[in-house]
Amino acid sequence: DYGPLLTIHFDSPTDGLILGAYGTRLTTSDKGKIWEVDFFYGEDDFHLNHIGVSGTKMLIVGESGSVYLEDEGNQFKKLMSPYHGSFLGSLATKNATLVYGIQGKIFSLSQVTNEWRPIKSPITTNIVDGIELESGRVVLLAVNGRVIFSDSDVRQFYIAKERVPFKTAALTQANDGSF
Repeated sequence: DYGPLLTIHFDSPTDGLILGAYGTRLTTSDKGKIWEVDFFYGEDDFHLNHIGVSGTKMLIVGESGSVYLEDEGNQFKKLMSPYHGSFLGSLATKNATLVYGIQGKIFSLSQVTNEWRPIKSPITTNIVDGIELESGRVVLLAVNGRVIFSDSDVRQFYIAKERVPFKTAALTQANDGSF
């Protein structure tokens, strides 16, 4: 028996990965017809909240500052985390990978050196999603509808004047540039 499933990622039309509570991992290689169930790094049993990408490798973030990066053998290595709270998501940008989560925490992971840099956040609400604009600026969304924008080098964030008028969990950009 396993807990809630929290995130899904397909590398190809046939190969998929689902992660969830207590380190639950499901994999498929047949478009989801059959799923193999096992547990991801069972020694921790942390909730795995998000599968993202860092450069060309998968990045998994989760509870208690859990961060795992895919290695050359399609396995995952646990990275030293800059934070012990939960990460809720990640976003690969042109120059780094951002990880974000509870209490508005944001960190930047260098795709070259795997070194962390904290980024000061103007909010303390859980950040649940993000996108990179063509300009290189980043937009992050908090669970309460608050939107924050980065400067062009993604070193600082600012609160947007408008906010989504309802609680939300996802952000996307339309063809006209709106969210």
